[in-house]
Amino acid sequence: MPLNCLALGLEQHLLPDARFVFMSRHPLDTGLSYITADFARGNAFTRRMDWLGEMTRLVYESAWDYQGKLGGQFRAQSYRALVSDPQPQIARLLEHSGLEWQDSCLSPEKSSKAVVTASLVQVRRKINTAALDKWKPFSAQLDPLKASLGGDAWVAEWEAWDNALHGG
Repeated sequence: MPLNCLALGLEQHLLPDARFVFMSRHPLDTGLSYITADFARGNAFTRRMDWLGEMTRLVYESAWDYQGKLGGQFRAQSYRALVSDPQPQIARLLEHSGLEWQDSCLSPEKSSKAVVTASLVQVRRKINTAALDKWKPFSAQLDPLKASLGGDAWVAEWEAWDNALHGG
């Protein structure tokens, strides 16, 4: 959950040996996903583009801050890199988390384990790039979101950071 990033200091204090992973997905793709989702309750910030942009910017500012403070305990993971080249990215995520490689990590759609999240449909699909750049056809409609993020300059800063995460 994106808002969990705001509590990493407390989480690190309570679990000093914990490892943290922050998944970084294009904020306009994430915004479009939130806007089109019908949350029955909670996540009120997703109902207005200006609120969504401000919350997204706050989450990334928090992640960037904790990235420096937590050092090796924190791994920012580019969603684009993960779905575009899954094997090395998953291997690094597992290594960061202290877990062993399993070939089944590349085929989540074959798992019969129970999934109890809103992402049930997604985790039953093969790893794919279908969710990348879905925002582009809606660019004009997402201008209020982009403005509340900080405009083109902020989005460009985010893109540079995300590309640098794993050699973009």
